[in-house]
Amino acid sequence: MKRIHGLARGRVQGVFYRKSAEEKADALNCTGWIRNLPDGGVEFEVQGDDGRVDDFLRWARRGSSAARVDEFEQYEMDPVEGEKEFRTSFENG
Repeated sequence: MKRIHGLARGRVQGVFYRKSAEEKADALNCTGWIRNLPDGGVEFEVQGDDGRVDDFLRWARRGSSAARVDEFEQYEMDPVEGEKEFRTSFENG
């Protein structure tokens, strides 16, 4: 089990990046959250089995079909116990 905090920058807002991320995380049985940032980037945390999180991160580096990820950062974090879903936040960071 691992948890990753990630940041994606480029054309990642208004191109279904968050919605596609939620669908990908759900398909992989990962938990966490995703939100837009005021600077135009997207921030997320994803948690799950190592291989599933790695699959999500491979997707996140590309994003949705309309997205263009120019910069991508990730940091490992301690897992959060009791988290049940991956959710989209509509509040800007």
